[in-house]
Amino acid sequence: MQKIVLFYSVAFFSCLLSMAQVVNPANKKFNVYKIDVNPNATKEGIRGIAVLFSCEFLISDAEYNGMKDKQGKVRMTFYAGIRDASNEPVYQAYDFPGYKKSSNYVGVHFADEIVLMPQNKAQGLRSTGIELFIPFTSTALPEGANNVTFALNAYNEKAGRFENIHTQKVAINKPATYAVTLQPQQIAVIDKAGKRYEVGQLEQDIFALPGSKKEAKDITAFANVDLKDELQFTYCEGDVIRLKLQKSIETGLIRLNKTRVLRTKDGKPLPSFDNVAGITGEWTFDTKAVKTTSLKNNGVEIVLGIEKYKIPAVQLSAFKVNPFSTHEGVTGTSITFDYKATVGSNLPPLTAWLTYQPRNTEEIVNIHNGKVISGQAKLDSTGLLTLSKSATTGKMEVFYPAYQILLQDPNVRQQPSKQFSLQIHLANNPYVIARKEAKTDLTIQTVREAVLPTLLKLKDTLVAGVNGVTLSLPYTLPKIYFDTKEQKSLEIMDGGKENKVTELFRKITVLNEDVKRINPTSKTAVTYQISKPQSAVKVFLPYTSLNKVEEKPLPFRVSLNITDGTNKVTAGESIASIQYQIDRSKLRFVSVGIANIKLKEANTGDIAWRIRSKDKILYESKLIPADKLIENLYTDAFYIHEDDKLVVEMLKGKNAETLKVAVSWEKPVKNLTSGEQITLEPSKLPNNTDDGDTKSLTITYTAQ
Repeated sequence: MQKIVLFYSVAFFSCLLSMAQVVNPANKKFNVYKIDVNPNATKEGIRGIAVLFSCEFLISDAEYNGMKDKQGKVRMTFYAGIRDASNEPVYQAYDFPGYKKSSNYVGVHFADEIVLMPQNKAQGLRSTGIELFIPFTSTALPEGANNVTFALNAYNEKAGRFENIHTQKVAINKPATYAVTLQPQQIAVIDKAGKRYEVGQLEQDIFALPGSKKEAKDITAFANVDLKDELQFTYCEGDVIRLKLQKSIETGLIRLNKTRVLRTKDGKPLPSFDNVAGITGEWTFDTKAVKTTSLKNNGVEIVLGIEKYKIPAVQLSAFKVNPFSTHEGVTGTSITFDYKATVGSNLPPLTAWLTYQPRNTEEIVNIHNGKVISGQAKLDSTGLLTLSKSATTGKMEVFYPAYQILLQDPNVRQQPSKQFSLQIHLANNPYVIARKEAKTDLTIQTVREAVLPTLLKLKDTLVAGVNGVTLSLPYTLPKIYFDTKEQKSLEIMDGGKENKVTELFRKITVLNEDVKRINPTSKTAVTYQISKPQSAVKVFLPYTSLNKVEEKPLPFRVSLNITDGTNKVTAGESIASIQYQIDRSKLRFVSVGIANIKLKEANTGDIAWRIRSKDKILYESKLIPADKLIENLYTDAFYIHEDDKLVVEMLKGKNAETLKVAVSWEKPVKNLTSGEQITLEPSKLPNNTDDGDTKSLTITYTAQ
């Protein structure tokens, strides 16, 4: 479950988390006046949309007091939204959290105002000279003329969000947008003596900074200065882009917890280089450069290869979300859209991100593990949809199984989505070329797609010459579940209070090669891992492991679960029962034990005794110190088939490693009488291996 969480400026982050909670009517609370929207402005070398306005607050004294914060002030935050001619969002302030509300940032996406009580009551509450600036690179508008709807919004932590306090139509002529990749081709450092060293990696990073104001802190992109790494950023025609070289851990830029050293081209460090402090600098990127650009000063020389292309226009339409669709017997959500684009052969392919936003949160969830139903595209495990470059127009349909959505985001049960979003990019470029939204609820509570039995029958069988019972637990799960790597398992849980079913299954041997018993984590459940869409868990239990034949069916619950190691989804469950269908006429219930062992001498080592059938050890005692008389050791009871053989053995040795059979007695099960006590004298037994110390061994048994 991959989630994209939007991080906001420090001053705005805490309030945005609750913005979705309260939406109040706006037209009665605000009067926006003296508004000037300049659709072709330039601020500090960056082209964009400049907004200047004043606002009158039409709120009562009681409402004003209710909006006060802990400091007794009323703070109002203004931000904008822009929608295209199709009423689709092409800019929303809370989609661009990298820009803080600060004069040190070129983009002014949020404006904080303190609402003051007027000295003259007749004037009312006012804030004047409020400024916003939206760089064109922050919008998803296509190049050229665009007729849009511009909207102002406001937010107060106590009162909530006030949307569309002012709207107006605006014509925007957006300049061309370019994507740039810079690849270091040659790196050299120069020491204090002027000696030049060819290197492969610097300690410093390179940053792309928008605008001409050196104090501004905007960061378009950053990367390692390394012959293996590249820097990617986006700018609009006419923008100023600065390239800055410095360590990431220095004040003013992103801090990264990483240790990097100056290295030669073959990867060796240069610990003796004594001009590290001089490997910094700032240059204006030449947007007209075609193949290469150079960054030079007294301490460093970097030659960068340039790959630059104009971002194409993309038209999206027919974006629909069907939260209750089915595919190949699986329930889920299907998302469809049409697109039209011309992507040149020199450009990377178009990619699409499909996301939803849960209610009562500002979190954006990126949906993954879908399946392309129609259209020319490939979908990877992260949810990135790569569209075919050969198709200038296309119709896409992507299906997301409900169980995958639940695995990725279990909270969707409590927080269904409030809207879905589709964003189009060029591969490996963050710039949003086009976007669409759809307000759709996504309500997923349960998934019931596995077919499971209601009655299992325990039947007589013979496996590898061993008499016992088999049980087959069939299941069916749609094939689409096996297209991904999550673990699929059958879980058996007792339906009664005595845990009879789980005790039975713990003794059972799995016969399937495609089924694996999972180590138990619960005393009341047994779990089997499965690997086929349709099969049956077949198990075998020798009669000698059966200590009771149940007359009534044993109830239990079986469920088919899908887990990714963190979350679990039940794909189906059934209340079932096990019914014994056994021919008891050929079974004997035998109780066997050793009454006493008489030895000639004590302290001659250790003894143990064992009960077994033809093919299986049923019981083996612990080591017992030899004594002249050992009485009433143990009695065990079990079922055994009449075609089997009962064997009782006494073992002797100085320790567990040297134990050997000293006395052995056996008898066909069909010849066992209802009850008998047998005293054996080893010296009179054929094939006697006793050392002469054992006088006698008394065996007791009953057979029913």
